[in-house]
Amino acid sequence: MNNLKLIGKIGADRAAYATMLFPVVALGISTVYEGYQWSVHSLIGMVLVLIGNGLVVNKRALLN
Repeated sequence: MNNLKLIGKIGADRAAYATMLFPVVALGISTVYEGYQWSVHSLIGMVLVLIGNGLVVNKRALLN
């Protein structure tokens, strides 16, 4: 339900770009407050998540 509010307030395009940052912010917060230890695997995973989200966002932009 909150995603629909965000889409209504800032539009679908901007909400899609905000979605790309969620994993980065979540792991950043986890690093600061929970002592999450980054590894090569977690960095590779983060890059893959960002690439995947970027492909989805760009595909949406290309379809519009």
